[in-house]
Amino acid sequence: MLNPIRKKIEEVRNSGETTKKYWIIVFSVVTMAIVVVIWFFYAGFAVKTAEKKTVSAGFWPVFKNSFLAITDSLKEKFYDLILKERTISL
Repeated sequence: MLNPIRKKIEEVRNSGETTKKYWIIVFSVVTMAIVVVIWFFYAGFAVKTAEKKTVSAGFWPVFKNSFLAITDSLKEKFYDLILKERTISL
């Protein structure tokens, strides 16, 4: 099975630049198509999984809680920066 593939690779190696560019384009397109197909399957699976879960909280409660958590964290860091006792060694 690998022997015909090896022969084709060797044939492409010994060919001109135009043929090499053609095969690079072909394999790039095939590889990109495979990645996109896998991504679509994964995205479909993720959406189906997310649809099964019921979320009782709406956008605004989640936004409010996230905003409060971020502001509390920033406030704490700011106070630590301002009120931290500084020592100078000579």
